[in-house]
Amino acid sequence: MKKVSSFEEIQFLLNEVRSLKRGFITNFYPDPFRISLWCWYDSLFYVRYADTVFFLRNRGEFSNLYYCSVDEEALRNNLPVFLKECSRLLLVTDLVGTESVVAGKRMFLDEGFEEHTSLVRMNRTGVPIVGEAKSLVKIEEATERDIFSILELYDCYFDPYSEQIPLKEELIQWVKAGHLLVNREAGKITGFLIYDLTGVTLYLRYWFIHPDYREHKIGSALFREFLCRGANTKRQMFWVITSNENAIKRYIHYGFCQEKMFDYVLIKK
Repeated sequence: MKKVSSFEEIQFLLNEVRSLKRGFITNFYPDPFRISLWCWYDSLFYVRYADTVFFLRNRGEFSNLYYCSVDEEALRNNLPVFLKECSRLLLVTDLVGTESVVAGKRMFLDEGFEEHTSLVRMNRTGVPIVGEAKSLVKIEEATERDIFSILELYDCYFDPYSEQIPLKEELIQWVKAGHLLVNREAGKITGFLIYDLTGVTLYLRYWFIHPDYREHKIGSALFREFLCRGANTKRQMFWVITSNENAIKRYIHYGFCQEKMFDYVLIKK
């Protein structure tokens, strides 16, 4: 197993698989900024086979597993070999795609992975419709002084296996962009929402309300501000856990619909 030192090294490895011209399948879509952080923390590694590359991001108690290969047959052949090398690790992998990823999921289940949860992507096209009168709940942009409190909320209330917990440096980037919204009560953060705005696409990353402050209309105020921030966008989207039927109904109320795009979170203990 070798340590990844740069985003360019990842591009080189992915292009080597592509250069075989036998096809290309992957669950790894690297972002330059995020990869630079993983490399800075010495947390990203890879194992190379003739037609497949596996990547591991060390998260302490577990590691996220990514792959790229020429096709499912090659992946199926290399996966058990790789898993023998990593038999002591708790591995978490995400299989993202349409219903066609079910076949790939079966491959991982056969190798001892278990389904932890699944998510479905929801989207809405057209100009956002806020739909409700402005709330009395105050929503404001977070500052860098809020980051420690937000990280504590992640540690206490988020599932690290199914939710991509951001690093401090990523939160700083969202704060600088003005894309991290919060509500405070007596100086305490009761809820936050993080989003990306790229071109005409508005992407909801995280939306959280402290359990002690739910049913206080904080969530709807944050979501309404999120839609207002994307007033000129033509598409709004996010992922939601498929078993959260109440949330899905609430999103449908806002005009969102479920895509046939899924994320299966699998764990091998």
